[in-house]
Amino acid sequence: MEQVCAKLSASASDYLRERVSDIRDISEQLLHITWPELKPRNKLVLEKPTILVAEDLTPSQFLSLDLKNLAGMILEKTGRTSHTLILARASAIPVLSGLPLDAIARYAGQPAVLDAQCGVLAINPNDAVSGYYQVAQTLADKRQKQQAQAAAQLAYSRDNKRIDIAANIGTALEAPGAFANGAEGVGLFRTEMLYMDRDSAPDEQEQFEAYQQVLLAAGDKPIIFRTMDIGGDKSIPYLNIPQEENPFLGYRAVRIYPEFAGLFRTQLRAILRAASFRQRPVDDPDGSQPRSDLMGERRDPKSDR
Repeated sequence: MEQVCAKLSASASDYLRERVSDIRDISEQLLHITWPELKPRNKLVLEKPTILVAEDLTPSQFLSLDLKNLAGMILEKTGRTSHTLILARASAIPVLSGLPLDAIARYAGQPAVLDAQCGVLAINPNDAVSGYYQVAQTLADKRQKQQAQAAAQLAYSRDNKRIDIAANIGTALEAPGAFANGAEGVGLFRTEMLYMDRDSAPDEQEQFEAYQQVLLAAGDKPIIFRTMDIGGDKSIPYLNIPQEENPFLGYRAVRIYPEFAGLFRTQLRAILRAASFRQRPVDDPDGSQPRSDLMGERRDPKSDR
């Protein structure tokens, strides 16, 4: 297990590095099942509202917590694709990541305010700061209650025409929240976000897991995947696409597919694999014929000049 974790930790991919916590979690659970006499880690008990500070937290450790007293978490090594972070967001638990433990360990036990939306940690806040956040929390709770009541209602125009409300997302992490807030589908999944801010393109398995996560969260709701819209204003250094004066109308999206056909095929395979795991296949109106449809547009690049 340690050898696997060491290899993942050395990866250039954020996604693979963040799987270390999952590997450790599964290993500990298997070890406890096969060797019950082995004492598990001490269970963390939260007796009052607490902001939990840790280097990292496994999904099973998070699930063992009393969420009623978990006011928030500060995790030093948890990244945006961490399964613990996914669970926290689904449970409406605010999380700050990337803060070194050494910088905040000395403040243990002191009152604090955690604003994950703005990236703020206020330790020993004065009356003005505390009052501001009390009012902000009251208003947020009221707004959330109103939105939750309206989320399940069908949308109609003023002339009584039915309107479908779909969400646009850039990562798989956004899907559960979108559906919880009333989205009837995903109108656009910007898959190019998977290719950005990294040293190499995501492989088929990484993409498959991201797409599967969205499809499983969606259930029978429709999902529209936009294949990689990269190039132009979305610069991807490892593809070495030259900059242009007008990036919005330049060498990007479907225009780059012939040159990067391998990347495109890998993405299509990942999408189709993920779609095959749905209880009801993609674009299957009557539920009788399992199939997946891909919509695309192929034009002669000369016509765009």
